[in-house]
Amino acid sequence: MDIAALWICIFHEWIPLAPGIPVLGFIEGFVKQIGFFGVDLFLLLSGMGLTHAIGKYNLPTFYKRRLLRVLPPYVLMATVIAWQKGWSVSVFLRNLLGITFFAENMYALLWFVPAITVLYLLFPLYYALMCRTRRPTVFTGCALILWLTVSLLVKDRMRLDLFGFTNRIPIFLTGILLGHLHKNGRLPKRTPPMIPIHIALFIMGLVTAYLTNYRQTYLLVPVSNCCVPNFLLAVSGAFLFSGTLGWLSHHTSVLAKGLIAFLGFFGTVSLEFYCVQELIGERLHAVLQGTLPDSVTNAVTLLAITLAAICLRCVCLLITAGGRNTLRRYLRKLTHH
Repeated sequence: MDIAALWICIFHEWIPLAPGIPVLGFIEGFVKQIGFFGVDLFLLLSGMGLTHAIGKYNLPTFYKRRLLRVLPPYVLMATVIAWQKGWSVSVFLRNLLGITFFAENMYALLWFVPAITVLYLLFPLYYALMCRTRRPTVFTGCALILWLTVSLLVKDRMRLDLFGFTNRIPIFLTGILLGHLHKNGRLPKRTPPMIPIHIALFIMGLVTAYLTNYRQTYLLVPVSNCCVPNFLLAVSGAFLFSGTLGWLSHHTSVLAKGLIAFLGFFGTVSLEFYCVQELIGERLHAVLQGTLPDSVTNAVTLLAITLAAICLRCVCLLITAGGRNTLRRYLRKLTHH
């Protein structure tokens, strides 16, 4: 979650520091260009997490907990954005309720939140159907084939921007499968023979990301750059990143501990970090860019987004169930990081 949050921020807000330097400039630009794959990593991990959460609560409580996690920061930031952009009440409500998302423009307002909310609402039904089958892997494969068939049938009819959402459905379904296998002790262990496979898949993801983002290569479905490449990067990256961080967590060096704490913090505010970054970054860049070195602008932007995310998280904790006690626990955890 922490790597996903930071990579999405790099995609949105990072000002390249080495655009004219051979090789280094390309690597920096490529890392920024593919940063939106953090959304796919987030969806994969969300799918895995939901399979564990669904068994802990009854259905109303499950929905309540999910919605209380995503809606407060979304509604608060939507209100701020509406005030800043001067939206009318009708425009605000259409954007907030996701009507604009499906009817006009997916990117009208924090598109990820309406998208993940729809997936959260449909998850219990899908998971119940999957659990009824003896072969969840085959069931997932059939679901992916159905997704591909529908995507190809509507490719000339559906609004192009909506493929930015529907192309992420496979990674979410894969996350559900991996979470189910993990919960039942059937997920393959991170053994040394698996590492080359994950590395090979990650390299394939990088190659296809280059082809679709830089060469406009068509792969499988429209808006190809957020489908096959991100799927490969998210699945392989989840194993590689977690394995690397797990290895670092066993080291006692100050650098390793500091890196784990730094990344761990961003995992606690990943949603709030996403909600505030474009608004904060847009306004800061307008003021700072050209007056300060780009490296300083990047550092100030990251710091401002982080502080805004912490504030948003604290406000949300204060107004939701638990109130002050929940906020105190979060602040203790924040202090630890």
